[in-house]
Amino acid sequence: IQVDNAIGVLEELGVSVTEVDVPSQEEAAAISLGILGPEVVAFHERWIKERPGDYPEDVLRRIQANLFIPAVDYVRAQQARRRFIDRYNEAMHGVDVLLTPTEPITAPGIGETTVVIDGQERPNQGLLTQFTRPFNLTGAPAISVPCGFDDLGLPVGLQIAGKPWKEGTV
Repeated sequence: IQVDNAIGVLEELGVSVTEVDVPSQEEAAAISLGILGPEVVAFHERWIKERPGDYPEDVLRRIQANLFIPAVDYVRAQQARRRFIDRYNEAMHGVDVLLTPTEPITAPGIGETTVVIDGQERPNQGLLTQFTRPFNLTGAPAISVPCGFDDLGLPVGLQIAGKPWKEGTV
C-alpha cells in the first residue's frame, strides 16, 4: 500500500506512470544462483579449507554446496544473464525508471528465519533480495528510498531502478 501511495504522489507531482513487462524475478533468481555460487566459492575456497571454523555453520554449508557446480553451468548462467540484460534493456525502452517495492516483506525480527505470506510459511532469506536481485544481475543502477511504514512501524522502501549508466536519472 505504501509503495502504491508513493507512486501516486509521484503522479500528482507530474510523473507519467505506465506499466512495463520486465523479465521475471524467478528467472533472475535462477540465473543469480548459477553465477553467485561459483563466484562465492572462488573467493572463499582457500579460507573454507584453511579456516572453516571462522565461518558460521549455515554460511559454510551454503558455500560448500557450491563447490561442485560444473564450469559449464557457470558459463550457461552467464549466457542467460546476457539474454536477461538484453530483455531488461528492451523493457526500459521508452521509460526512464522502474518503480518497485524494495522488498516483499519488512525487516524480520532478530533470529527469525521464516515469514508467513498469504498463509504460507516461507524462508525470508531469498525474499530479502527478491526485488533487488534483477538489478544486481543487470548492473542497472537502483536505489531504495523510504516511503512509509507497515502496521508494526517498520519502514517500507520504494525502489527506483534505471537504465545502465543512468545513475543521475535514478
